[in-house]
Amino acid sequence: TQVIISGNVDDFIIILNRFDMYTEYDNNVEDTDFVTGKEVTADKNIAVIGGKMCAMNYFDDVDDYCISSVMSSMRPVERYGQQYILPPLGTGEEGGYSMSVMAAEDETLISYEGQTLQLDKGKNATLYFPDATEVTTIQCSKPCFVVEFPVVHRSMQGGLFQLDIVPTEAFYQEATFSVFNMTSPLAAYITLVVDGEPAEEGDDIYLDGNSLASEEWHTKGGFSYLKMNIGESGVHRVQSDNKRFAAYHYGIVQRDYFEMCGAYGFSMKGN
Repeated sequence: TQVIISGNVDDFIIILNRFDMYTEYDNNVEDTDFVTGKEVTADKNIAVIGGKMCAMNYFDDVDDYCISSVMSSMRPVERYGQQYILPPLGTGEEGGYSMSVMAAEDETLISYEGQTLQLDKGKNATLYFPDATEVTTIQCSKPCFVVEFPVVHRSMQGGLFQLDIVPTEAFYQEATFSVFNMTSPLAAYITLVVDGEPAEEGDDIYLDGNSLASEEWHTKGGFSYLKMNIGESGVHRVQSDNKRFAAYHYGIVQRDYFEMCGAYGFSMKGN
């Protein structure tokens, strides 16, 4: 498989056989442009995974921060979108999140909360919403890639995780996820973002065959969202007969065997 890596230097070509892996990283903590924004193309299907060894995310008082490792498989450019709905990821009444958006083409306008910024191809911007307890709409004039990080509240005592946000163009009607069976104290959550309003009466959104119509839904900008705790480990299924949605599953580990905090997060791709 021929792989071409393009970026801030001349094109670099590598040849990989089945299950071969090539790794490229940057040790410069202050300037990540060596890796960020590079374009990877191949003549056969490949998987690309990116991450950061010591990612920093500020606590809710923004006077301190936590450091954790995050990684995620990269969404192919042809699956980028132009509208994203950022869900609140706090536990209980707490909210807040930061997000990173990267443009696939030059002169891309990014609109959010009455503000606008412009990005060129391969460039990214990080936005911080410390008090957000509702969804935020990100509108892009050209295809973009968006990831979200929770604000780490001290009361959560959790770690940092990253979610690949699903563009509204790629919403689905069914998703399956698994809650880990862990010996450490684990708080597992699911957040659903639905295109439109769920029925007040009727069973149009299900979790494991049970209607979610009576749960505490919130609506903003034509989208509805629901956060709920998942108390049972194992495989779970979300489905709808007539609504398109995106589902996000994440967990907060209060303490592990080494008395450390941790977290994980998954964006469901849909069945």
